[in-house]
Amino acid sequence: MASLSRTLQIDSNGGVRINASPSQTGELIRRDIGYQVPIDGATYVMVQHEIIFLGTTRHNENKPNDEEPRPAVANASWGVETLAKANGDYYSIQNEWQQWFFQFWDWASGYKLPMGEQIGTHVNPKNPNIVYTDYTPGSKLSLYARMIMDAKSHTDSASPETGARDVVTGRNLASKTPWAWLCRPTTGAILRVTKMGSRYKAQAIDLNSTPPDVNNLQIWQYYFGTQVDRFGNVTRYPDVKEELKVHGYGEYGTAMPLVAPGGYFYIDKKACVELAPGQMWTPYYQHKQ
Repeated sequence: MASLSRTLQIDSNGGVRINASPSQTGELIRRDIGYQVPIDGATYVMVQHEIIFLGTTRHNENKPNDEEPRPAVANASWGVETLAKANGDYYSIQNEWQQWFFQFWDWASGYKLPMGEQIGTHVNPKNPNIVYTDYTPGSKLSLYARMIMDAKSHTDSASPETGARDVVTGRNLASKTPWAWLCRPTTGAILRVTKMGSRYKAQAIDLNSTPPDVNNLQIWQYYFGTQVDRFGNVTRYPDVKEELKVHGYGEYGTAMPLVAPGGYFYIDKKACVELAPGQMWTPYYQHKQ
């Protein structure tokens, strides 16, 4: 018999219903290694890891503790431009899409995590003005909350911690402003593109359309979050790995949805390297010591 996990549904009032449904079982298969570039006639490129002449990744200029890896988010100086450009490429995530993001990370962690529950709060000494909500370690809610929390990478100053509405965890339901997502990939992301002079037009999941089935996503519809250390090594976001580790699983990358209003965004060709059909790909990079 399949094990049961709880999934979320949004009612007509914007609240949350939790229903029981069977979860997938079996072997946990990594998606961030051992992957071949599709052979389907389309052009695929990878966002480069080192683009010194175009400037640093978005979080590098914040100069956090050099001992800690920095999120390697594509910088606007790399020609990244979406229909949400006027808002810095941040786009408000409405109720139906918030539920979809939860389902995405459930899929991205192999359907191996229990639901979990709220267990308290904490304050990070480096961000003393932010109160973070804690959920059961190794749970779906813990993973989801980590991925959309303030000062993470893609929801800075537009998260539930800043008062934004999140129907999945039930935080700030009275707020008229939902949390917002930065529609830019990290380095190492595979993009399905159309060539346009000095820029590429990259396809993405359209936030203005109906959410797609998370079980049928193509590699160009998501990417794996990367971070860079002070030595220039590009490694994985630790979030999915840390939640799975609670249950005895090993190394695993953290998938991120490649989303944008309208279903596309632009990026400079110089910020990318073209990939050959069928070649092996990895989103990570290790300097030779």
